[in-house]
Amino acid sequence: MDAVFWNNVFDNRINSIPPEEYLIEKKHLLYGKTVLDLGAGDGRNSIYLNEIGYHVTAIDFSETGLHKIKEISSNVVTVLMDINNETELSKIGSFDNIILNHFIPDQKSIQLLPDLLNANGVLLLVAFDKIMEQKRKNTKNLIIGNEQIESLKDSMDIIHIDQVNDDRGIFNRCLLKKRKI
Repeated sequence: MDAVFWNNVFDNRINSIPPEEYLIEKKHLLYGKTVLDLGAGDGRNSIYLNEIGYHVTAIDFSETGLHKIKEISSNVVTVLMDINNETELSKIGSFDNIILNHFIPDQKSIQLLPDLLNANGVLLLVAFDKIMEQKRKNTKNLIIGNEQIESLKDSMDIIHIDQVNDDRGIFNRCLLKKRKI
């Protein structure tokens, strides 16, 4: 899937999607006031977090999605970027929280995430389980496996992890906290 595909999706989406349920459930565990929403799409989580008081930076490779965010919430900082470009991602700054919702970057970018978090920072992720590779087409960057979560454990502690199954498929949901150094 690429920017052209997602520009088309967001261009044709009439109603915005509500924020991720897991984010709403776990918002009390977020830290500080800044959020980096990676793969923000058309902003369902960025806009929600901004409305409840967070300073949000939304990154996506879809110009259409980012434009929709700005139409609704001019306070959200939007950045047009391919999150799989770890060189560019490493320059984005540091944040109290990172949200990865229905988008998982390549392994090199995943390894950068702890470096983008401030001390005690929180990483919230929701993505399809690996089993969905056999059940859905076009799952690149939509899957999180245990090995990717395990790769973060050197610098982060798992606060919560579970798996849910709904009409869209099987999802892994995880909340991690950066260790104090």
